[in-house]
Amino acid sequence: MSVDSVLPPAPDGAEEVSRPRILVVDDEPAVRRFLKIVLDRLNFEVDIAAGGTEAIQAARKNNYDVVLTDLIMPRVDGLEVIRSVKESSPDTEVVIITGYPSSETIVAATRAGAIDYLPKSPDPAHLEVMLHKALEIRNLRRKARERDFYLRMAQMDGLTELFNHSAFTGFLDREFLRARRSSRPMSLLFLDVDDFKDFNTRKGHLFGDQVLRQVAQVLKKQCRGYDIVARYGGDEFAVLAPETDVEGGRTLGERFIRSVAQDDHVSGPDAIRVSIGVASFPVHAEQPEELIRLADEAMYSAKRAGGGTIAVA
Repeated sequence: MSVDSVLPPAPDGAEEVSRPRILVVDDEPAVRRFLKIVLDRLNFEVDIAAGGTEAIQAARKNNYDVVLTDLIMPRVDGLEVIRSVKESSPDTEVVIITGYPSSETIVAATRAGAIDYLPKSPDPAHLEVMLHKALEIRNLRRKARERDFYLRMAQMDGLTELFNHSAFTGFLDREFLRARRSSRPMSLLFLDVDDFKDFNTRKGHLFGDQVLRQVAQVLKKQCRGYDIVARYGGDEFAVLAPETDVEGGRTLGERFIRSVAQDDHVSGPDAIRVSIGVASFPVHAEQPEELIRLADEAMYSAKRAGGGTIAVA
């Protein structure tokens, strides 16, 4: 049976730019010719590679939607092709074509990044279904990454790249529930850059923005991976420290004060200081709103005491 007798007529008027791009990798000329004919009729844009080395070079130069690759090839095998393709282009989906499938080779190819396999010289209808499945997986992965990106952007403060006020209140509610369920302590630190408005006026807004960015970087460096750091508003920052009691919160605040004062980018001729207020669950507050209020009041107590210091609720 010929390929033409199996496939429907090629669609008319298809735009070249809209065609998915496929790379076929096989060391057997007959297999390459067969797949090229089938894929051309299915209106894919097709490139051919006669071996693994050629395939890796092509994948580094071009953006492919799907790679169809043999597994058993001389010198550079299909597993190396899969790994290289996924490393250089994670968006590219890989389907293996093999005449000798075994559970070991299929598992190894899947672990390397392939999504499925086909027999050598596959049925054209099966091949079409498999390729559309690969393209759908590719699109779903792209959309998931886009959603994650925009969600992250919605949670971030554009200037400091910390979490913003809205995201922080959500994290606070979540961590409060966790602390209450586990009966574990949690501390909240509010920080304010001392005399920032006066400093901002004398030095200019651009330099003031740089100070905020540098303070944000200092806070991130001094925090643990699970602490939550946010720009609460203006020149105020908030740090939520799970598994941290009152004394732990005080120690963390002291580290912040020293690090900000010692940071060359922040200090300069006009040394920057921060005032910090600490409030902890369950010692000081039983509700998130109360914890915020007490930490904020403690911070202003530190400012009234002359700044550059810590006050505990």
